[in-house]
Amino acid sequence: MRKKYTYDDIYNFTHGVLNNNIVEKTSEKEIGEWEVISGSLFLYQDNDGNEYTEEEASDKISELEEQIEEAESQVDDLQEEMDKDIPDCNLQETEDKINELEGKIEHWKGVIETLQYGEIIDVCQYYIVSESAFETWLKGSSELVLYNEELDMYVWCICFYGSDWRDVLTDIPIPEKAA
Repeated sequence: MRKKYTYDDIYNFTHGVLNNNIVEKTSEKEIGEWEVISGSLFLYQDNDGNEYTEEEASDKISELEEQIEEAESQVDDLQEEMDKDIPDCNLQETEDKINELEGKIEHWKGVIETLQYGEIIDVCQYYIVSESAFETWLKGSSELVLYNEELDMYVWCICFYGSDWRDVLTDIPIPEKAA
Protein backbone atom coordinates (compact mmCIF):
# COMPACT_ATOMS: atom_id res chain seq x y z
CA MET A 1 0.00 0.00 0.00
CA ARG A 2 1.26 3.44 -0.96
CA LYS A 3 2.28 5.61 2.02
CA LYS A 4 2.95 8.88 0.19
CA TYR A 5 1.23 11.07 -2.36
CA THR A 6 2.38 11.27 -5.96
CA TYR A 7 3.16 14.56 -7.68
CA ASP A 8 -0.02 14.05 -9.70
CA ASP A 9 -2.04 13.85 -6.45
CA ILE A 10 -0.48 17.03 -5.07
CA TYR A 11 -0.96 18.85 -8.38
CA ASN A 12 -4.66 17.93 -8.35
CA PHE A 13 -5.02 18.96 -4.69
CA THR A 14 -3.22 22.30 -5.09
CA HIS A 15 -4.64 23.28 -8.50
CA GLY A 16 -1.28 24.84 -9.32
CA VAL A 17 -1.02 27.10 -12.35
CA LEU A 18 2.03 26.52 -14.54
CA ASN A 19 4.09 29.68 -15.06
CA ASN A 20 7.71 28.90 -15.87
CA ASN A 21 8.62 32.58 -16.23
CA ILE A 22 7.18 34.01 -13.01
CA VAL A 23 10.33 33.92 -10.89
CA GLU A 24 12.64 35.09 -13.68
CA LYS A 25 10.39 37.91 -14.94
CA THR A 26 9.55 39.31 -11.50
CA SER A 27 13.22 39.16 -10.51
CA GLU A 28 14.25 40.99 -13.72
CA LYS A 29 11.68 43.71 -13.02
CA GLU A 30 12.70 43.78 -9.34
CA ILE A 31 9.18 43.04 -8.15
CA GLY A 32 9.77 41.76 -4.65
CA GLU A 33 12.21 39.03 -3.70
CA TRP A 34 11.70 35.29 -3.80
CA GLU A 35 12.60 33.47 -0.61
CA VAL A 36 12.71 29.75 0.06
CA ILE A 37 10.01 28.90 2.60
CA SER A 38 10.06 25.13 2.19
CA GLY A 39 12.65 22.70 0.91
CA SER A 40 16.08 23.77 -0.26
CA LEU A 41 17.72 25.14 -3.39
CA PHE A 42 20.62 22.79 -2.71
CA LEU A 43 21.08 19.04 -2.80
CA TYR A 44 23.76 17.42 -0.68
CA GLN A 45 25.36 14.04 -1.35
CA ASP A 46 27.77 11.90 0.60
CA ASN A 47 30.59 9.79 -0.86
CA ASP A 48 28.19 6.90 -1.46
CA GLY A 49 25.73 8.99 -3.50
CA ASN A 50 23.08 9.18 -0.76
CA GLU A 51 21.10 12.41 -1.05
CA TYR A 52 20.38 14.77 1.85
CA THR A 53 18.45 17.97 2.41
CA GLU A 54 20.36 20.87 3.92
CA GLU A 55 19.05 20.01 7.39
CA GLU A 56 19.81 16.30 7.01
CA ALA A 57 23.33 17.09 5.78
CA SER A 58 23.91 19.33 8.78
CA ASP A 59 22.66 16.61 11.15
CA LYS A 60 24.85 13.99 9.44
CA ILE A 61 27.91 16.26 9.72
CA SER A 62 27.26 16.72 13.46
CA GLU A 63 26.86 12.96 13.89
CA LEU A 64 30.12 12.27 12.03
CA GLU A 65 31.98 14.93 14.02
CA GLU A 66 30.90 13.17 17.23
CA GLN A 67 32.07 9.82 15.84
CA ILE A 68 35.41 11.35 14.88
CA GLU A 69 35.84 12.84 18.35
CA GLU A 70 35.06 9.49 19.97
CA ALA A 71 37.38 7.57 17.63
CA GLU A 72 40.22 10.07 18.20
CA SER A 73 39.79 9.59 21.94
CA GLN A 74 39.99 5.81 21.48
CA VAL A 75 43.17 6.22 19.40
CA ASP A 76 44.72 8.35 22.16
CA ASP A 77 43.82 5.72 24.77
CA LEU A 78 45.29 2.93 22.65
CA GLN A 79 48.49 4.89 22.03
CA GLU A 80 48.83 5.52 25.77
CA GLU A 81 48.38 1.79 26.34
CA MET A 82 51.18 1.06 23.85
CA ASP A 83 53.47 3.69 25.41
CA LYS A 84 53.09 2.20 28.90
CA ASP A 85 54.59 -1.06 27.67
CA ILE A 86 52.02 -3.16 29.51
CA PRO A 87 53.05 -6.85 29.38
CA ASP A 88 49.58 -8.15 28.45
CA CYS A 89 49.26 -5.61 25.65
CA ASN A 90 49.44 -7.18 22.20
CA LEU A 91 51.24 -4.42 20.30
CA GLN A 92 50.30 -5.66 16.83
CA GLU A 93 46.63 -5.99 17.76
CA THR A 94 46.60 -2.50 19.31
CA GLU A 95 48.39 -1.05 16.30
CA ASP A 96 45.82 -2.69 13.99
CA LYS A 97 42.96 -1.16 16.03
CA ILE A 98 44.63 2.25 15.80
CA ASN A 99 45.05 1.91 12.02
CA GLU A 100 41.43 0.82 11.64
CA LEU A 101 40.18 3.79 13.69
CA GLU A 102 42.40 6.22 11.78
CA GLY A 103 41.02 4.83 8.51
CA LYS A 104 37.46 5.41 9.72
CA ILE A 105 38.36 8.93 10.85
CA GLU A 106 39.77 9.78 7.41
CA HIS A 107 36.69 8.31 5.71
CA TRP A 108 34.33 10.31 7.95
CA LYS A 109 36.32 13.50 7.33
CA GLY A 110 35.96 12.89 3.59
CA VAL A 111 32.20 12.43 3.94
CA ILE A 112 31.97 15.67 5.93
CA GLU A 113 33.92 17.53 3.25
CA THR A 114 31.59 16.20 0.56
CA LEU A 115 28.44 17.04 2.55
CA GLN A 116 29.51 20.63 3.16
CA TYR A 117 29.04 21.65 -0.46
CA GLY A 118 25.59 21.34 -1.97
CA GLU A 119 24.71 21.40 -5.63
CA ILE A 120 22.17 23.94 -6.83
CA ILE A 121 18.98 22.13 -7.74
CA ASP A 122 17.67 22.67 -11.26
CA VAL A 123 14.05 23.77 -11.22
CA CYS A 124 12.21 22.42 -14.26
CA GLN A 125 8.75 23.89 -13.72
CA TYR A 126 7.12 26.54 -11.54
CA TYR A 127 3.52 26.30 -10.35
CA ILE A 128 1.72 29.18 -8.66
CA VAL A 129 -0.26 27.80 -5.72
CA SER A 130 -2.57 29.44 -3.20
CA GLU A 131 -1.62 30.11 0.40
CA SER A 132 -4.22 27.54 1.40
CA ALA A 133 -2.64 24.91 -0.87
CA PHE A 134 0.80 25.68 0.57
CA GLU A 135 -0.44 25.50 4.18
CA THR A 136 -2.41 22.29 3.60
CA TRP A 137 -0.11 20.27 1.37
CA LEU A 138 3.38 21.69 0.99
CA LYS A 139 4.32 23.35 4.29
CA GLY A 140 6.67 21.20 6.33
CA SER A 141 7.55 18.95 3.39
CA SER A 142 10.86 18.93 1.57
CA GLU A 143 9.11 20.25 -1.55
CA LEU A 144 10.80 23.43 -2.78
CA VAL A 145 8.41 26.36 -2.40
CA LEU A 146 9.26 30.03 -2.96
CA TYR A 147 7.35 33.02 -1.62
CA ASN A 148 7.28 36.63 -2.82
CA GLU A 149 5.92 38.90 -0.07
CA GLU A 150 5.29 41.87 -2.37
CA LEU A 151 3.16 39.74 -4.69
CA ASP A 152 1.87 37.57 -1.83
CA MET A 153 2.55 34.63 -4.12
CA TYR A 154 3.62 31.04 -3.50
CA VAL A 155 5.44 29.05 -6.19
CA TRP A 156 5.88 25.28 -6.01
CA CYS A 157 9.10 24.28 -7.81
CA ILE A 158 9.26 20.96 -9.63
CA CYS A 159 12.84 19.69 -9.74
CA PHE A 160 12.58 16.71 -12.09
CA TYR A 161 11.40 16.07 -15.62
CA GLY A 162 10.67 13.21 -17.96
CA SER A 163 8.73 11.05 -15.50
CA ASP A 164 5.00 10.53 -15.33
CA TRP A 165 3.80 12.42 -12.24
CA ARG A 166 1.59 9.46 -11.32
CA ASP A 167 4.76 7.40 -10.78
CA VAL A 168 6.80 9.87 -8.71
CA LEU A 169 6.21 10.00 -4.95
CA THR A 170 6.56 13.14 -2.87
CA ASP A 171 7.68 13.04 0.76
CA ILE A 172 4.18 14.12 1.81
CA PRO A 173 2.65 11.23 3.76
CA ILE A 174 -0.95 10.13 3.36
CA PRO A 175 -2.72 10.73 6.70
CA GLU A 176 -3.45 7.47 8.55
CA LYS A 177 -7.23 7.94 8.34
CA ALA A 178 -7.03 8.39 4.54
CA ALA A 179 -4.67 5.45 3.90
